[in-house]
Amino acid sequence: DPEHAGAYTYRGMAYVNTGAFDAAIEDFTEALVLTPEDAQAYNGRGVAYANTGDFAAAVWDYNRAIALNPEYADAYTNRGAAHSSKGDFDAALADSESVIALTPEDAQAYND
Repeated sequence: DPEHAGAYTYRGMAYVNTGAFDAAIEDFTEALVLTPEDAQAYNGRGVAYANTGDFAAAVWDYNRAIALNPEYADAYTNRGAAHSSKGDFDAALADSESVIALTPEDAQAYND
């Protein structure tokens, strides 16, 4: 079904897991055309962008995911990693603190 946004999102995740980041970006983008309020698709596309080295695009997508779902801890984690990759350690720290506030049992957030 070419109108099934979830299929594009899940295939995008599979592409990320196999390292096919450009294909993942295409699928996440298609999912967002169909469901523009899908925080998971924005987060996934951000992961794909980050893996291509386009940290500005990744941060934009993570920002959108967080705006849609302010309790989306994974989006904060991923945005923090992108900020760190860009050398913006204050922003990375703020994102780690957000993850800790949302999921205090997340040991990785303390490490980050």
